[in-house]
Amino acid sequence: MAARPPPRPTEAWIRAVGARYLDRYAATEQSFRRWLTRKVNDAVRAHEMDPEEATRHVDGFVARMCALGVLNDERFAASKAATLRRRGQSARAVRQALTQKGVPAELADEALATLEATAREAGGEPELDAARTYARKHRMGPWRGRTADPEERRKELGRLGRKGYSFETARRVVDADE
Repeated sequence: MAARPPPRPTEAWIRAVGARYLDRYAATEQSFRRWLTRKVNDAVRAHEMDPEEATRHVDGFVARMCALGVLNDERFAASKAATLRRRGQSARAVRQALTQKGVPAELADEALATLEATAREAGGEPELDAARTYARKHRMGPWRGRTADPEERRKELGRLGRKGYSFETARRVVDADE
């Protein structure tokens, strides 16, 4: 059975599809525009239409969502950075995840700097705290429950290094007595 073709890409349809997406997901301007353009292009191809009019509707809808504050890259970056840090991601991994989502590099750096300043004010070391969270979740270092042999220790250091942590941070976590 063949898949049903998408509806004709009218302005109302584009608004409805875009609003439904934004009701469910947080997005950056770039990632939302990319998604909506892909969706509209599929409909344009299915109906053999001129893509210019549909592209104008997409641009207008995205601009309206930005003006209303529904699409706000700064707010998205702050929220996503905080979530990833709580999950134990390194600053390098957070920066990469944000830029892949379409957040400009300056906004990603700003969100991380704000997050780290807040953590330092609370008396923490943000990178070390995130590495500890990652190690705890993956039962590494003091959370492994037993003494590690040198090979296991080396592997844990490598895992933390591949996650974006410096050797010094990884060593402090793996060799901790907590």
